[in-house]
Amino acid sequence: LPIRVPAQVGHGRHAHHLFAIHVDPAQRDAILSNINAAGIGATVNYRALQTLSLFKEDQVDAPVALEWGQGTLSLPLYPSLTQDAQDIVIAAVESAVCGQKLRKRSA
Repeated sequence: LPIRVPAQVGHGRHAHHLFAIHVDPAQRDAILSNINAAGIGATVNYRALQTLSLFKEDQVDAPVALEWGQGTLSLPLYPSLTQDAQDIVIAAVESAVCGQKLRKRSA
């Protein structure tokens, strides 16, 4: 699929509270809407700092941060997330990214 995931850096560890993916920024909102329509609680948790009101006046030039901020969305991730539920999330992401309609299922 045309998605990216953040790379692990150094000795960093995953917090396992959500799973962020990056999609085409021009398609992110439509993909997110389709994932949500399939009954998956996906959302946008991270935005580029230069887009936040606190930093807008600073006019920071950080194109990579901007691209990731505009294309990142968060998928559910929690300790009791079953393999079946993971498969439902994956199917919803695949359908949304590929532009297919998926009937609502619960994860």
